Amino acid sequence: MLCRAVEGAEERYAIVDASAAPVLHVRVVGPLTDPGFERYLRELEAAMTATERFGIVLEQGPLTAFPARYVRRSASWLRGAVARFGERWVATAFVLTSPALRAAVRGLFWTLGRAHPVTVTATPEEAVAWVRGRLGEEAR
Repeated sequence: MLCRAVEGAEERYAIVDASAAPVLHVRVVGPLTDPGFERYLRELEAAMTATERFGIVLEQGPLTAFPARYVRRSASWLRGAVARFGERWVATAFVLTSPALRAAVRGLFWTLGRAHPVTVTATPEEAVAWVRGRLGEEAR
């Protein structure tokens, strides 16, 4: 039996949830593949575009490693996103349990600098509270 490829049918790497905007909640749910990663970037950028001011919570999920090529792709995407969204992007909180991923995130932001506050938390609840706090500070 032959299967046709369907646009957007690639396995999901992450779910971008904008239902609690201005907090955009990203949950890594699947394997790290090129099509899945590109889909995640497209969906995140669409949510960012649709939200006036926002903060992002990014949960590691099952991800245990982040190969260098994805660090490079992320850096490239982040440079463009920071330029496009500027002051609208208020904060980012990562929920990371993997030491390797924490190192990758530190390296990424060391290379790029920080356009807005960034933190790493132990739980999604802490991350959401921290991002909401930064969004509240910006509103004052």
